[in-house]
Amino acid sequence: MGSLARELATDWLDWDGRTDRTRFRIFLALAGAVWLTGTAILLAGILHEVPAVILTILMALLLYPLAGYSVRRYHDAGASGILAFFVFVPVIGLFCLLYLLTAPTDHRTDVEIFPIEWPVVGLILLTCVVGFAVSRIVWQPFHVTDAAMKPTFLVGDYVIGTRVIGTPDRNAVVFFKHPSDGDYSAARVVGRPGDTVQMRGGLLHINGTPVERLALQPFVEAFREQGPKRIWPMCAAFGPPPGTDCIKRMYVEQLAQETGHTILDVQNAPGDNTPLYTVPAGHVFVMGDNRDSARDSRFDPDDGGVGFLPTARIMAEARFVLFSSGARRPAAVWAWRPDRYFASIE
Repeated sequence: MGSLARELATDWLDWDGRTDRTRFRIFLALAGAVWLTGTAILLAGILHEVPAVILTILMALLLYPLAGYSVRRYHDAGASGILAFFVFVPVIGLFCLLYLLTAPTDHRTDVEIFPIEWPVVGLILLTCVVGFAVSRIVWQPFHVTDAAMKPTFLVGDYVIGTRVIGTPDRNAVVFFKHPSDGDYSAARVVGRPGDTVQMRGGLLHINGTPVERLALQPFVEAFREQGPKRIWPMCAAFGPPPGTDCIKRMYVEQLAQETGHTILDVQNAPGDNTPLYTVPAGHVFVMGDNRDSARDSRFDPDDGGVGFLPTARIMAEARFVLFSSGARRPAAVWAWRPDRYFASIE
């Protein structure tokens, strides 16, 4: 019972997972009881203006976990979480219709159209809460737990992404479910439908043209376990002592005409030389910025890779890093990395 209560209290915070029918029904029953009780209290008129506004806002806050549970339930049913948008249309409209159907007629003539008092403040706050809850359908947070996108993402970054419509542009960083383990992973789009992609000696070629890259100062990090998966970083020098510097070659790659992005090349690896791939329709070719630590489109799904990524499986395009922590748990304040907060994605 205690385990179920903890799961109910935390599941809605994770919009990447799944929720089975039992947990969804329990949450819906609890939320429905709160909404019905609160609505009855408001309609009875037993509360003064300020408590009524506070109660209304608290009831509206339940829309956030409703959105989270709805997204997770769609995932569990094998459908896209974006369908949760339609859950809100009847839910929000229900409160409006219920009020309009049951509120008594007020014959006063001194009622202001926009009274500047608590009800208006409450309406503004309620609008913000509802707007935030509904907007959550079009954006999604992701927790980076692998090293495939270093240095763009570090293990422990929390990234905000927005839903993708159609085929993402080349150079876009996208999140998707990795076919090898079902976990969410990030990679950069390097090939669109019809493009040819090949790696030759560690250099990326698109449509037969090598992509320009410029060497930078080496990327240095501590050689130690990282993130909840306790992964060890890959270094140019094999197996340095724990706690010492882990050094990688770093370059700026000019994949897009407007901006470049940094990549890491640790050592000679199987992904440095590949066959010539032609991206089929409805798919993209993705690669991790940490080239030798990423199992991306260069590798077949049967070998732990991604292969050609169907655009329908892309969950979101990365926009910025919201929060970052170098510890396995975000509560470790001493490991927070404020220099990465709100960092845009190049």
